[in-house]
Amino acid sequence: MDQICINQKNARKRTHQVGFMRDIYRHAKQTLVCLSNGNCIASSVLRGWLDQLVKITQFRYSFKIYPKIKRHIKNATAEQAQSLIGIFFSAWWMRAWVYQEFIVSSDVHFLYSGCCIHWKGLKRLNFPAVASLQTQWPEIKPRDVAALNNDAVNIASLLLVKQRWKGASNLSVFFY
Repeated sequence: MDQICINQKNARKRTHQVGFMRDIYRHAKQTLVCLSNGNCIASSVLRGWLDQLVKITQFRYSFKIYPKIKRHIKNATAEQAQSLIGIFFSAWWMRAWVYQEFIVSSDVHFLYSGCCIHWKGLKRLNFPAVASLQTQWPEIKPRDVAALNNDAVNIASLLLVKQRWKGASNLSVFFY
């Protein structure tokens, strides 16, 4: 929303509008976070993965579900895996103010590769475990492995902060 509704070339107007963002997101009925531009390569893998995540979300965590997710991802091609890993490398995670937008929003859904997942479904996934699965694809560059593991931990931490946040007035206590 911020990139669409706020003139990004006018620093003064952009700075002025950013001050309203917290209230806008806090009062929003639903927030959609776009993590991709519609790349459909990962869709088949992601849809199967999301089917398993929906089961986890609906029926609490089950140790029987995680191996199914792992098996589904293991059956992906290298190209599908690279595209799926794009969730972690999305530029959205690197933008400073999106943390506030994500944390204060009551109902957040992530859009990626034509799929939509609620933040709680994303939270239930063990990100470091999924990040480690990429080692089966030698096509993925070694420098991406370290970045992927680091990003997976950071994303998992952000999701945990959202889960624990009770509406504190000062979000700066969570971020430095």
